[in-house]
Amino acid sequence: MIFVKDAAELRFVRLNPAGEKLLGYSREEMIGKNDYDLFPQDEADFFVAKDRGVLEGRALVDIPAEPILTRTQGERILHTKKIPILNDAGEPEYLLGISEDITDKMEIQHALIEARAAAEEASRLKSEFLSGMSHELRTPLNAILGFAQLLEMDLEDKSNIESVQQILAAGRHLLELINDLLDISRIEAGILTISPETVDVGDLVTECIELVEPQADAVEVTLRRESCSSPCIVTADRQRLRQVFLNLLSNAIKFNRPEGSVVVDCSRSGGWISFIITDTGCGIAPENMARLFTPYDRLGAEDSGIEGTGLGLALSKHLCEAMGATLDVTSPTEGGCRAVVRLPELTSC
Repeated sequence: MIFVKDAAELRFVRLNPAGEKLLGYSREEMIGKNDYDLFPQDEADFFVAKDRGVLEGRALVDIPAEPILTRTQGERILHTKKIPILNDAGEPEYLLGISEDITDKMEIQHALIEARAAAEEASRLKSEFLSGMSHELRTPLNAILGFAQLLEMDLEDKSNIESVQQILAAGRHLLELINDLLDISRIEAGILTISPETVDVGDLVTECIELVEPQADAVEVTLRRESCSSPCIVTADRQRLRQVFLNLLSNAIKFNRPEGSVVVDCSRSGGWISFIITDTGCGIAPENMARLFTPYDRLGAEDSGIEGTGLGLALSKHLCEAMGATLDVTSPTEGGCRAVVRLPELTSC
C-alpha cells in the first residue's frame, strides 16, 4: 500500500489500488479524510503520533509491525515506512507511507516457533526416555553377564563353555550398543560429562590396536601402525577418547574387504596431534557424506548384514567436540576412508 497525507492536517491525498484492496475503502472514500474518520480512536492516535514524529524529525521512520483494522479483512499487521516530503524551504509538506501486509508471514513465523518448541520438547522427552530405558536395560544385562562369567568358570565340558562364551560375546556387544545409546541420549539432553586428564596418545593407540586385533584377524584384515611414537601428550577424557578410537578402528575393520588393510598413523603439526586411520574398504558415496554424522543413519549398511546402529560416528563426533577435538572423515575417489581426530597438544614431544 502507498499513501500520501498532507502535513498540515494529515488528511489522505493519494492512495494506490493496493491500498484500496487492503483497507476496503475506495480512493474516493479516503481522499480528504484523516485517520480519526476511518479507524478506531486508539489506532488513529497511534498513526497520528507516528506521523507527527516523522514530520518533526524530518527523517524516515520504520515501523516493523503495526495493527490496523480494515473494513473487509478484519485486523491486519503492517510493516510500514513513513517518509516526510519537504518543500523548497525545507519544511514538511506531505507524508509518504509505504506499507506491506505481513499478517500471513507473522502467522507462519508464529506457527514455526510453536512447531519448533513442540519438536524440542518431543526430543527432550525422547532423550529422557532413552536414558531411563538404557539404565533399565543395563541392570539386568550386567547380571546376565556376571552369572555367565561365573558359569564359564565352573563348566568343564568344552561345548558348554563355548555356548556360554557365545552368551558373553552377545551380551557384551549388546552392552556396548546400550552404552552408545545412553551416551547419545545424554548428549541430546545436554548432560554428557567429560573428565579431562593428561593422555599419551601413543600409549592409548597401542592399547586400542591390541583390543581390535582379534576382530581384524577374524575378517582377514591387516592392521598396520606407522608411527604414533610416545610421548604425544594431550588433555582429554581418556575413556571417551579410547571410545572414539575404538569406534573408528572398528568401523575401518567392519567395512573393509577380505585381505584389506587398516593403517594407523599419528602426526604432529602446529600444536595439534592428529590420529589418522586409513582403510581399504568400499568408501562412502559422495551423496551420503552429508549424512555421515546423523545418528541412527547407517547409509544403507543395514542391508549389508554388518552389525551396527548408526551411532558410532555421530557419538564420536560429539565426544570429540566435547573434548575440544575435531573429527573429519573423507572418502578418496580411489576408495576407502580416512578418519582424522585432531587434538591440541599439551606439551612439545
